[in-house]
Order: sequence, then structure tokens, then C-alpha cells
Amino acid sequence: MNRSLGRRLGIVITFVVFLVLYAPILVVVVESFNSAERGLQWRGYSINSYVQFWHDELMLSSLLASVKLAVSVTTVSIFLGVILGYALSVAPRRWSLLLVSTALVGIVVPDLFIALANSAMARTLGVPRGLWLACVVQSVVGSSYVALIILARLRSIDIGGLHRAAESLGASEWRAFFDLYLPLMVPALSAGALIVLALSMQDFVYPFFLGGGGSTTLSVMIYGMVRRGVNPRVSVAYVLLLTTVITLLAVGLQLSKRRKP
Repeated sequence: MNRSLGRRLGIVITFVVFLVLYAPILVVVVESFNSAERGLQWRGYSINSYVQFWHDELMLSSLLASVKLAVSVTTVSIFLGVILGYALSVAPRRWSLLLVSTALVGIVVPDLFIALANSAMARTLGVPRGLWLACVVQSVVGSSYVALIILARLRSIDIGGLHRAAESLGASEWRAFFDLYLPLMVPALSAGALIVLALSMQDFVYPFFLGGGGSTTLSVMIYGMVRRGVNPRVSVAYVLLLTTVITLLAVGLQLSKRRKP
């Protein structure tokens, strides 16, 4: 009796969780096909909002800004993440826990706190705001994701034995890194890069607090449009962001499951 009650309770809780998470998303997706100008009520099916979106210069410029920022953040995060992940994998055991905890700070600390702190520091130092500043801060945070995924990948392999074998064959540290470590990092590196790219594409906090005038990303543009009222083009932008993020995360998770050395 108790087991049956627990099973039913679990089903109810699961249904409520999925309803709260996915029902609003479904509403937004349906609303993107609304023919109404303001989207306040359903006036029939139409794809005019999608057509208008691709003819809206402000929306397209904000989309381009989001893509530039995401690609820049991903590129820098890959470079920093590879170095950090390699350093964590070969660090002495007594330093390993400290270094991993330091890398986790960028993931554990809320983005809002990091963005506000860097905004205050930039204002104190007289550093102008812009997408480049958001790129720098996001890249440091993104490198933590890449480094920890690479570390998990390398620790699943007998790196110590491979390193000793490379040394016995006369390989230098640089030769061992490029011929041994880097190929082993590729699946984790690809997964981390796609996750960072997805997170950067949809991020609102860093561009809002660190970006300057003329550097509005799509997420910031959506925020401004929603404040002025409901518009089907906002739903279109949301659907595009949602599709991009889900696709990148799905590909990244699939790559992270690859365990072939």
C-alpha cells in the first residue's frame, strides 16, 4: 500500500515538475506563430513574425552581437581551459584539491555576483564597458567548465602510465602534450566548447551589466522588448535561442560520453 502510494506520489510530482518547466516553453513556441500584433490574444496561425524578425535590423544586429560574443568567449575559453585542465591533471596531489576548488569558483559563484563585482571594478579603474569586457569575464568563467570536463576525461585514463611511457621514449613535455594529451582531450574539449557556446548565446547577466552602448545582444534586446509589452517577435527570438542552446547542449553531452582514448 505504501509502495503504491509512493509510486503515485512520484508520478504526480514528476508531472508537476514537467508541467512547470515545459508548459511555459510550449506556450512561447505556440505564441511565436500568433498573427496578432501584440500577442495578447490568439488571432490565428501565421509565420509573419518569423518573416518580420529576419527583416528587423535591430534584432539581426543584436543576434550578430550575440554570435560574435559567443564565438569569442568559446575561443578564449578553449585556450584557457586546455591550459588549466592540463595543469590540474598533472598537479601534485597535495595541490590538486586546492586548484580544483579554485576552478569551481567560477561555476559555483552566481553570475550576477561576478558581473556586478567586475562592473564595479571596471568603473573604479575607469575601464570602459563593452562586449569585450563581457567577453573577458565570461571567458574566465567558461574556462572553468572546459577545464573541469577535460580533467574528468584525463582522470578516466591512466595518464601517469602514459606520461612515464612518453618520457621513457624521450618525448619532451611539449611533445607529450601535443602528441599525447591534446588528442585525448578532443572529446572533452569539444563538449566543453559547445556547452560554453550554448551558455554564452543565451546569457543575459554579463552583456547587461558589462556591455556598453551599441553592444546589445539578443538576450538584452528581448529584455527591453518584453518591458514594452508582449510581441510575437520576442517569442521568435526565444524559439531561436532555445533551439540553438538545446542543439549545442545535446551535441556537447553526446561528445562528453565518448570514452575512446
